[in-house]
Amino acid sequence: MTSVHCTDSPTSAYPPSENDFAENLTNLSRDESTTNRTDLGFMDDVGFCGAACILTMYEISLPVIITGALTFVVGIIGNSLVIFSVCRNKCLRTGINFYLVSLAMADLVTAAVFAPMETVEFFLKDWQLGLFACKGVAFVHLLTRTCSALTLTAIAVERHDSPI
Repeated sequence: MTSVHCTDSPTSAYPPSENDFAENLTNLSRDESTTNRTDLGFMDDVGFCGAACILTMYEISLPVIITGALTFVVGIIGNSLVIFSVCRNKCLRTGINFYLVSLAMADLVTAAVFAPMETVEFFLKDWQLGLFACKGVAFVHLLTRTCSALTLTAIAVERHDSPI
């Protein structure tokens, strides 16, 4: 029985080269008893090592987590401040600023929902929330992106038609 184990010993190169990965897959396909099993150590048969494995690789996981957290915090605070200021001050209630509030609301949903979700999705192999949530998330993501694009288009048309 041919068994391939991925190790992180100091003698092995990290990250593994494409040749190493191709050789491992070739060895697996030669022995039919291992084609449907996950005996690659911490990796499965398609090269995914799972959330626990990725989280221990700090050079990969830390930038992803920090970027996701910063996107979440800055997106929530910045867009909330835009909405709050336009709603609070009567002198800011102009046509362009209402467009900016619309853009801020779409970006607020994007930051609140999709920044954490896509950060977590990076570490998971498959979608874990079911078919309804998959379709719902895809719909809301498309809706917020379309709202942002159309709002920016409306701002451009408004600015183009207004006298300077």
